[in-house]
Amino acid sequence: MDEGAKIKRKSRWVFPVFMTGWRKNRLDVDDLFRCSRHDESQRIVQELEKHWNNERRKKSPKFWRALIMAFGKYHALPLAIFTLGECVVRICQPLLLGIVIDYFSKVKNGTYKHACVAAGALCFSTALFILLYHVALMLVMRMGMRLRASTSTLIYKKSLRLSQASLAKTTVGHIVNLMSNDITRFDAFSIDIFYLVVAPIQTAIAVYIMYTEIGYHCFVGVALLLLFVPFQAFMANLFSKVRNEVNRVRMACFLRVINLSVYLVASRIVVFACFIAYVLTGNLLTARAVFVTMTLFNTLRMTMTLQFPQAVAQGAELLVSCGRIQTFLELEEMDLNAINVDLDTNGKQWPQLSFNNISAKWSEDSPYPTLQNISLHLRPEDLLTVIGPVGAGKSSLLMAILNELPVLEGSIQTVGTISYASQESWSFNNSVRNNILFGSEYDEHRYRRVVHVCALERDLQIFPFRDKTLVGEKGVSLSGGQKARITLARYGIHGTGSLYDSPID
Repeated sequence: MDEGAKIKRKSRWVFPVFMTGWRKNRLDVDDLFRCSRHDESQRIVQELEKHWNNERRKKSPKFWRALIMAFGKYHALPLAIFTLGECVVRICQPLLLGIVIDYFSKVKNGTYKHACVAAGALCFSTALFILLYHVALMLVMRMGMRLRASTSTLIYKKSLRLSQASLAKTTVGHIVNLMSNDITRFDAFSIDIFYLVVAPIQTAIAVYIMYTEIGYHCFVGVALLLLFVPFQAFMANLFSKVRNEVNRVRMACFLRVINLSVYLVASRIVVFACFIAYVLTGNLLTARAVFVTMTLFNTLRMTMTLQFPQAVAQGAELLVSCGRIQTFLELEEMDLNAINVDLDTNGKQWPQLSFNNISAKWSEDSPYPTLQNISLHLRPEDLLTVIGPVGAGKSSLLMAILNELPVLEGSIQTVGTISYASQESWSFNNSVRNNILFGSEYDEHRYRRVVHVCALERDLQIFPFRDKTLVGEKGVSLSGGQKARITLARYGIHGTGSLYDSPID
């Protein structure tokens, strides 16, 4: 396939997707194309994780610095396109308009040829600005997607490594809030971030052009225009106070109307004040000065009173979100290297467990240890039952074996793999067999033995399709005992050594 055919095929990729959705009246995941490998979360999270690990070695780490180091270089191209479109192409439009007006105003140096060329260039610059803007917008939205996807993946990977002590400092709701609210700010800020750079440059160029047209009187309009920036901040502060109170919804609507009205008449008020000051000082107002100045003020109105304040506000909110994300990412993790796994001389793993005078506690602030001077040694086919009242440390002993509870003194040595059945039984929407296997290969002999040991044979006879019966939302509802036995069987399939924390009531 030649290069031209490849480009033609890539440009038409969306139409087969539309046709597939029209024929099937829906779209499945398999009907969609894979995303670019440069946008895959596995790839981009490695870049962010590398810079975040480097940042954590510093005295005062900042998560936003890791984001800049990982993805800042990709914002150079859209920044250049935004700057070209806003500060060159868009600023040239009033100058080209002035040349056309000079011809109709019968200015000496205004010729028909110059007017036609300026009119054509004005139309071309408008189309060019639209093209540049949307190309840059696509790039920055893609960058926002990368920031969101990489940060979400990093939070997910962190949540899998949290220790029990760290889980006590956070909640599932807090993690969901980070994933649903804080991370979505990357999309909005990626669009507005460039106006932090573009807006001052564009304002400086526009003020210089207006100064050449009407002199120092342009500063009157610029001053009024800049006064709308703190006004927008003041209105945003009022909105934040009334948006969450139902009895003040009416007040919020009034504030919204005032804010929108001021925004719409801002350019007219600014231009009127500027021209009044120009005329009252004895100057003659020309058509070129009027149209060029009005066009430039309309451009600055969008940039300085809307996009620039919005970029500042989005940046401030994003810094707060990055602080919350950083606090979560700095929580203590499990020390997986502390688990000692040994092999015998034949290279096979035999389940063994040894405690050598260990002491442990959940919190460093606790005056008494949760476990103290515990020693034991379990060999193959040994059975150990730990009993005691509530709060005696039974579950804490199992957490120490799983390295969830930090050990202060002594050592723990495990040989082989470990499966753990927690107090809370669980299942997922699938067949009974898949709930038990949980991704493992089906070994009929081992599977039947585990089902027999876990007393599931009677339950399977009751189910309409035995172990192929669906359970969960779209299947059979399990009782507490059935769910506990399935959970116990799942951990019987996995691992050579098992830990049971009251799996059956």
